[in-house]
Amino acid sequence: MAQKDDITIAKHFIDATKKVLSTMAGLEAVSGKPFSLHGRPGCAGDISAIIGVTGACSGSISVSFSKEAALTVLQGMLGEESYSDEEAMDAVGEIINMISGTARASLSEAGLVMQGSTPSVISGKDHTILHQGKNPGIAIPFTVGNASFNVEFTLAPENEAN
Repeated sequence: MAQKDDITIAKHFIDATKKVLSTMAGLEAVSGKPFSLHGRPGCAGDISAIIGVTGACSGSISVSFSKEAALTVLQGMLGEESYSDEEAMDAVGEIINMISGTARASLSEAGLVMQGSTPSVISGKDHTILHQGKNPGIAIPFTVGNASFNVEFTLAPENEAN
């Protein structure tokens, strides 16, 4: 997929992320400049979720939260001060479902229809996500308050995915 296409697709993920966090957690997510994951694994995080996609494009979509960002989002969503690891993992899985679903609905209107898998959630200090496929992928950094997280995607047209 050409870089211009990645930039266009990134805009859908930026809009989706801002909409989901505003609606579900009452938070303003501020996006930074998207960057290529070429030659390196996905961004490090403390809790992440990843969804595989197929259809017009195949690949994966992920979100990686710092512990502080995950707590900020959970507090916005649930209104409590502390959470179990299980609650945090469930919430991050649901967040990637919502971001992915919102972005895929928007991309569908642009002619890229994709279906998503059930999310997998990973936790542990500074783990990384390894996206599969030919496309190196794009990471979009975000902040909520003073905390950071990344949304990443690696999407290639179905005929280029392998």
